[in-house]
Amino acid sequence: MKILQILPALNQGGVEYYILENSRFINEYADSYVISAGGRLVPELLKNGSKHFELPIEKKNLKSLFQVGKIVKIIEEVHPDIIHIHSRLQAWLIYFALKKLSYRPKVVTTAHSFNSISRYSRQILRADKVIAVSQFLKDYLAKNYPQEAVDKIEVITQGIDDTKFNRTVVPSTKIQEKIKSFGINIETDKILLLPGRITRFKGIPALIDLMYKLKQDGFHNVKALIVGEYNSRNQNFYNEMQEKISKLSLTDTIFWFGTCDDMPSIYTMADISFSLTSKPESYGRTVLESLACGTPMIGYNYGGVQENLEKYFPLGAITPNDPTALYNAVITLLNTGPEDREIPAIDDNILSAQKKLQDLYESLLR
Repeated sequence: MKILQILPALNQGGVEYYILENSRFINEYADSYVISAGGRLVPELLKNGSKHFELPIEKKNLKSLFQVGKIVKIIEEVHPDIIHIHSRLQAWLIYFALKKLSYRPKVVTTAHSFNSISRYSRQILRADKVIAVSQFLKDYLAKNYPQEAVDKIEVITQGIDDTKFNRTVVPSTKIQEKIKSFGINIETDKILLLPGRITRFKGIPALIDLMYKLKQDGFHNVKALIVGEYNSRNQNFYNEMQEKISKLSLTDTIFWFGTCDDMPSIYTMADISFSLTSKPESYGRTVLESLACGTPMIGYNYGGVQENLEKYFPLGAITPNDPTALYNAVITLLNTGPEDREIPAIDDNILSAQKKLQDLYESLLR
């Protein structure tokens, strides 16, 4: 069996790491191929045994559309049994490519987010099988696209790698030293963590407002880490947030960690993690990663974050975009000992998710 996955790029993010994990497991029972615009994670993809084809298909522009001919050539060369699509633009590119192929491979798509309802977004549902990464997302798709067959949408979560994210993690010396370099005392300070790419909807303004109130109320030993990358498209937003932090005199309280490839160490060192996105997330992987490491998570009570918190840590679910609820939840957890924070074992892991994915692939070829 040959599986060809296609996505915008391989830099950093939940979808990108999901592709890496998919590819690693696919190579155990099939041949794995990936098309993307490239990125910093390509070497790891290759190390896992996949073959990568780099094409400029990351952006919605004519340059991407002009790649259809090259995509056709790659598909004819590889001759995959299944093409697995992970984004709306790539769904359209494959749609056009299929018209020019000498054969018809099976097509699987994964809906990763709550995209706007439109003809453009609907293309992600035009497949032999559609995967939704949470029940919330499946319900959203079924409600907004009633003309599509709901029975072809299957819920397969991303799962977490519980060999990496677990309560036996010992934070690496490198991570400890970097955190110390910010002036954080890892023995006495409380660390609040906001993981995720630096974009407008990830909740950074809410974190800044929270830290300002905590400092005003005398919690001087509470520090915040923002862990994630930002690109040139978000430069203005990053500058705005830097200015806000400076104006509120929080430069000794909130720190930009940057990109991190050792998130287990970061989660383990944090006292509380957050998911504060201004719109619902489809899955909320950071919720499960943090909880798996034994670190409580506070998140807005909608989307996949709600689904995960209801199952594993209901204490952390708060009213979306409510500063008072956020503040009160933080105070509660800061005053609650680890023995009183019941966090069950996280059974939503990669092995179970990948077995479901393998079964789906094989069912399409019977």
